[in-house]
Amino acid sequence: MNFDENTRCAFGSKSVPATFINSNYMICVSPFSDVVEKPIPFTVSLNNQQNTKDSLSFWYYSWPGITELVPDRGPDTGNTAVLLKGRNFHPFRDESIDNSNDTFCMFENLAKVPATIINSTKIICHSPPSYVLRQSIVELTLNNQQYTDDNNIYYYYRPPYLFDIRPREGPVSGGTKVIAIGSNFRDTGNITCRFGENLVPGKFLSTSEIECFSPQTDKPGYVPLSVSLEMDMYSQPV
Repeated sequence: MNFDENTRCAFGSKSVPATFINSNYMICVSPFSDVVEKPIPFTVSLNNQQNTKDSLSFWYYSWPGITELVPDRGPDTGNTAVLLKGRNFHPFRDESIDNSNDTFCMFENLAKVPATIINSTKIICHSPPSYVLRQSIVELTLNNQQYTDDNNIYYYYRPPYLFDIRPREGPVSGGTKVIAIGSNFRDTGNITCRFGENLVPGKFLSTSEIECFSPQTDKPGYVPLSVSLEMDMYSQPV
């Protein structure tokens, strides 16, 4: 049965039309409100007169905004942790309101991925893979419906691939000549090897070999090695 224009949803004192789906569901679109972070009584009427008496609340939040992506680029294999910086990411001071399951990052024309709220100005998303598109606009939703419209661009690159390194050990004093073995190597004149957090110049030997010398370190132990052919576009570490 459809009650037409008499089927209404009330958000506090504001009433909007509702679309009857079945005896268990109806759909209505929330109206504008300048009241945020406070519960708004939500009721339903089938005759535009008497409303339900259930104690349900609808919450409005301030519109979020993205100002920066860190980093703003990553390998085409995806899975880069991208920090979104901005505002109004965690709008509810009432801890009983949990919107974490409705918070997503949209990498336009690629995929919607879950987002992890850090605080009101920081959210982390992991980039999806992209083997065709070289860039994607990233937007955010806190309710799995409305998205930001800030047009921050995330860039993809095709990194060099590392298969092995020889040798795999050396003294903490550094100076060990290490050959990185892989593919997609090019002589860009700006090759960098990253041992953990330490950066050293790399030398192009061939399309499958790069030479670099291990830096000095404070203590023994394993560190990942990755290679960049230009800027900060690093391979996956080995």
